[in-house]
Amino acid sequence: MSASRQSHGLLESLAARCGLILAAAGALATVAQAGPLGAPGDLYVISFNTHSVIQFDAATGALVGTFAQGGGGMHSPFDLRFGPNGNLFITNQAGWGVSEYDGQTGEFLRTFTDGHTCDSTGLAFKPDGNLLVANLDSLCVSGPPFDCPFDPLSHLGCVGSSIAEFDGTGEGFIATFAQSVTPEGLRFGPDGALYVSVLSAPQGINRAIIRYTDQGALLGQFNHETVGPPGDLLQPEGLDFGPDGNLYVADGLRNNVKVYDGVTGERIRQIANDGRLYRPIGLEFGPDGNLFVSSTMPGRVVEYDITGQFIREITGIPGARGLTFKPGASPPPCLADIDGDGDADVADFFAFVVAFASGDPAADVNGDGSIDVGDFFAFVAAFAVGCA
Repeated sequence: MSASRQSHGLLESLAARCGLILAAAGALATVAQAGPLGAPGDLYVISFNTHSVIQFDAATGALVGTFAQGGGGMHSPFDLRFGPNGNLFITNQAGWGVSEYDGQTGEFLRTFTDGHTCDSTGLAFKPDGNLLVANLDSLCVSGPPFDCPFDPLSHLGCVGSSIAEFDGTGEGFIATFAQSVTPEGLRFGPDGALYVSVLSAPQGINRAIIRYTDQGALLGQFNHETVGPPGDLLQPEGLDFGPDGNLYVADGLRNNVKVYDGVTGERIRQIANDGRLYRPIGLEFGPDGNLFVSSTMPGRVVEYDITGQFIREITGIPGARGLTFKPGASPPPCLADIDGDGDADVADFFAFVVAFASGDPAADVNGDGSIDVGDFFAFVAAFAVGCA
């Protein structure tokens, strides 16, 4: 009998004897396991209604807990980003200032800005570490004396809304990065330019995506609506570049996501037209390359693959607004996930058996370059642990 057949016979015997163990391990592996507060790679979502940030395990969608809440620094929060120092920065629509929270514990640290923000929406860190904050109202940005009326219902500024720039270490306001623009989301692109979703901007630009250099020089409108009404961009909100290099933009009134060629700005398609989004605002790609979009009502995050295929919903986020993922080391690969669906279950066991029998490299679980009984034991151990 050949060594290969001996190995396969041993595999069958071991599989039969370990059946109960594998079944128990499979049951354990299917239970969503949530990591600690402040874990890198997790999903952090603004809950506007509860003035808090809620943390979820990005791989499983399991609730980790409330990461940050109020504490004197959160007033109708809108968007959030982790800064170069590892802390979490949150814009506020009610009250002035950007709140800074400890990136590990969620403890409120300080109000980062010094009065040059008002009705703040998006935020982004420049390559030099400075912080840019989008303001829908210029009352605070123009500074005292406040010699023009403020309309709290329309949130319209008296001079013109703006993007303010602050020293990234908290030393204070530097300059008005851009003015006469009503900004929502901010995102630096792969070309180093700042992409801004706006309701209006100079040069007669309305409801569009515009670009600036990292020094604040306006480059003009980026997106081109080749599809035309009624599908044109109506309420641009959160935006992000996907793994395919294209720009994805949440449309808060069309309740879908627009996709633009990342170089030409031509609209390619619309996705997420499945009725799961209502007033989407936050949008970002996760570590796994999937697209996460917040839906204000009923308060959830919807996950899609890059083609727009629905994957799942993460619920329990009253008034979901901005969302982000904490940077950090990517989780180690799940060795027991043979079929690549993100879980370690019975299907993976059968997939491993098939791969082992055919000599498929997918069965080389221990990574030694050969497929033998050592891979079986490595698979059983990885299966018992499951996918984090």
